[in-house]
Amino acid sequence: MKYGFFVGFSFAFSCGFAQQHLQGVVADSLSKKVLPFATIMSGSRQNAIITAIDGHFSFSLHSGDTHIIVSYVGYIPKTIPVNLLKNKDTLFLVPAAATLRDVTVLSQSGKIKRIINTAVRNKFLHNPEMYDRYQCYVYYKMHADLVPSGIMENDSAIQSAKSALSAPKSVEGKLPKTDSGFKALMLTSHVVFSETFSKRSYKKPMQLQEDIIASRFSGLKKTYFTSLVTDVLPFHVYGDYITLNGIDYINPVAKGWQQRYDFHLADEINSGSDTIFILTFRPKKNIVFNSLKGIVYINSDEYAISHFIASTGDSADDREAKIEQIYTRVDGKWFPRELNYDLIFKKFPTPQIGIKLNGHSVIDSVSFSPGKNERFNKAHPVTLGDSIDLHTEGDWQQLRSDSITTKETNTYRILDSLSEKIKLESIVNATGKLAVGKLGIGIVDITVNRLFVYNGYEGTRLGIGLYTNDRVSKYYSIGGWAGYGFADKQWKYGISATIYPGGDKDNWLNFSYQDNYQSAGDVHIHTDLDRQGFRNWILAEVDRIKEYDFTGHTQRGYWEIELSGLKQDMQSLYSNNFIFAGKNLITYNVKEASIGIKYAYGEKRIPLFGYYVPYTTKFPVAYFRLHAGNITSGSYSANYFRSLAGLTYNKHFNRWGNDKFQLEAGAVHAFDKQPLSRSFLLAGKGFRNDRLNYYAWGGFLTMHPYDYFSDRYISFMYKHDFDKFLWQLKYSKPFISVVYNVEFGGLTNENKTANAGIASPVNGYHETGFLINGLLQVNYQHLANFYFNTGPFYHWASPFNWRKNAVWVIGISTGF
Repeated sequence: MKYGFFVGFSFAFSCGFAQQHLQGVVADSLSKKVLPFATIMSGSRQNAIITAIDGHFSFSLHSGDTHIIVSYVGYIPKTIPVNLLKNKDTLFLVPAAATLRDVTVLSQSGKIKRIINTAVRNKFLHNPEMYDRYQCYVYYKMHADLVPSGIMENDSAIQSAKSALSAPKSVEGKLPKTDSGFKALMLTSHVVFSETFSKRSYKKPMQLQEDIIASRFSGLKKTYFTSLVTDVLPFHVYGDYITLNGIDYINPVAKGWQQRYDFHLADEINSGSDTIFILTFRPKKNIVFNSLKGIVYINSDEYAISHFIASTGDSADDREAKIEQIYTRVDGKWFPRELNYDLIFKKFPTPQIGIKLNGHSVIDSVSFSPGKNERFNKAHPVTLGDSIDLHTEGDWQQLRSDSITTKETNTYRILDSLSEKIKLESIVNATGKLAVGKLGIGIVDITVNRLFVYNGYEGTRLGIGLYTNDRVSKYYSIGGWAGYGFADKQWKYGISATIYPGGDKDNWLNFSYQDNYQSAGDVHIHTDLDRQGFRNWILAEVDRIKEYDFTGHTQRGYWEIELSGLKQDMQSLYSNNFIFAGKNLITYNVKEASIGIKYAYGEKRIPLFGYYVPYTTKFPVAYFRLHAGNITSGSYSANYFRSLAGLTYNKHFNRWGNDKFQLEAGAVHAFDKQPLSRSFLLAGKGFRNDRLNYYAWGGFLTMHPYDYFSDRYISFMYKHDFDKFLWQLKYSKPFISVVYNVEFGGLTNENKTANAGIASPVNGYHETGFLINGLLQVNYQHLANFYFNTGPFYHWASPFNWRKNAVWVIGISTGF
């Protein structure tokens, strides 16, 4: 027995001693860029691994292994004898000589269909948003580099491989020879480097909390850009769409994939008892849509996505987005482990120099049980800790999931020093204020929207608004505005004081006075719906008001609540024809109190320069506003109430397109059967202009602003954007939108009698239209696109009259 034990122990020891453990990295032989998710297997194919997201690997050779095979989609496989392997070596692969063909091997088509369809059916099992809850910690880092546009790296394995003769040998060889300082800076430092460490908590359905624990941005002392780091990359690829650079790209692993994408089964890897299927995908020929191309690894263990690589665009595009993601098993569930992204602007900031943003995220400490002190701040789903900017380098060494490079360290050192000299913090602050419509000058902010106004009544209005900022106090702001209209030759002005009890911009009290204009019959539900900027542009029938106002505002979770009261002296400056007791009344005294409510379940609000800005929600958003007041004019007196409600919903449906819905309803009622002037009724949301019609969502394009008034109405607006493009050219990439708007309204006999000539859409107002979006696209500085959109709208009235009831609209939109 003793000898048996000794022989067994000796055999185990000799086997263990025979094992050789290797570490290293797999890279492209031309660009020297690492290759994520390359495959390394023993010659017998019994032992195989996949390299990490940074190309690194750790591989154990067993007794009897004579060679290994290194492979990657789009590259020539490489066989390496065991005796030539070195620890911590770089294994280079040569790109294949030709482009991967868009061919699906017929013998594999049934197998591919089974793999993809099973993965699609099982997506809900592995989607983190379908888990009851989870908590994890995320380390993000991001850097930006200037790269000569002629040598922008193309690291998608699906792209055409460059020949060895034409490929650049290194970045250094292509840098401008005349600017050695610039070249040295690019080689030793990034343009920007940032790190963020956060705790991410989720609770079904759609309750997400990201608490930023630490943040650092090169050259800045305070945190301004957490969203640039944390919100660029999708957390997973289990939805029907993958959002990159603000665009929804159709997920290749989703229902309807056979009509959109071609797949090719590139390889299979045995990993223990599981098989990993490596499939390439690219859009089908002659079908133009927001598509991706890349590689997906599907594990036979519940057919989950284990690795994913995708890119947008091709070599002719000025911009490209790329993502790489890896998922691992945690407590029996698949969960994201590492996330990478590249945003590449090949000809920005100049046609010769491009910029490349790279982000890397590592997720760890994943738990599917309630965490200690778990909380969800619905009003602030992204919170910034008080000391996030105060962490030392020692603190960061404890928080980082991996070490930072010498180049990244240099970026902090160089940018922090440079920032002091050029006062970068002040520049960023000024830029941030512009993002919220303010221009900071010392202790005051200039409100940009007060500088210039144009509308049909005033013509051009020039003015200014000045308010104290946080340099005076973060607890209050006082100031005023004034403007002069050149068509009506009148001054308008106002003053206000705002108090922020907690020092934040979500909760405030405002006291104000203004001498100004307002539109007759104005329907005010919420700034999200009112489109006041566009409606002011077509302002024509106005009331002059002198108004004292008090408003209190608070944000409580998903609820936004606003209470206000006002006292107003009003004079109608249009022929309102409101007759009461034989007199045409044009001046009024108004007293009113109101409450406004918005409820946006699951709405993500992100911090932006001291404000929390609504970002997105997957659920409908509801609005409600109730007014009660009194109107007097001589012997005329009326007590009234006005109730208004709205509901909006945006949804991108797979295999259908993007739908936008808006439902509104309202009623105004005066007691004792008193009539109301049209100034207090509800005007139809007409956007028609006889000179030039611009498209804007939220109104009727064939209706003039004051064609209809109601004391009760309901309207429904619908817009559908098709996913497919009609064609794709350099300056034209159009897609079709269809629009249908309808409104029903009514008037009491008292209101019809007192307002001569007034009309209401009793039988319904129907209009339909379609837009050709992106018929012309113009790129600005290789950064933003401007799109020209156009199309016809028709109001359905009997008899058919195209000249009278149709308009042709144009629109301008932008995209990053």
